[in-house]
Amino acid sequence: MPKADRSKGTFNFFPWLGIGIAFCLLWLVKPDNFGIPCLFRSFTGLPCPGCGMTRAWHALLHGRVSESWNWHPLGIPALLLLLAGVLESSGLIKPVRLPGKAQVMLFASALLLTLSIWLGRVLH
Repeated sequence: MPKADRSKGTFNFFPWLGIGIAFCLLWLVKPDNFGIPCLFRSFTGLPCPGCGMTRAWHALLHGRVSESWNWHPLGIPALLLLLAGVLESSGLIKPVRLPGKAQVMLFASALLLTLSIWLGRVLH
């Protein structure tokens, strides 16, 4: 897939097409009807760290923010990051480049937060 040439102001519509299709599917189809098994849960018997994310996005797209939060607290931030990635890859915003140390700290913080939420769910 060709990248957008930001110097010429061109627009790449493919990321928007993909996210549009995904949002339409999430809007129309209840996540309970997907029938896609979680391999992590199949092997361990435990919910995976992303368990509930699809349901959280489905609830959010239907305007049920509280329900979205209950399904997965990181659903809203993850959706915002996804949208930022689509905006960047379509050439509508400039990419944010952090120094190496800041990237490591941000990644480590996100990983720690994800694992903390997951452990809280497993131990609950």
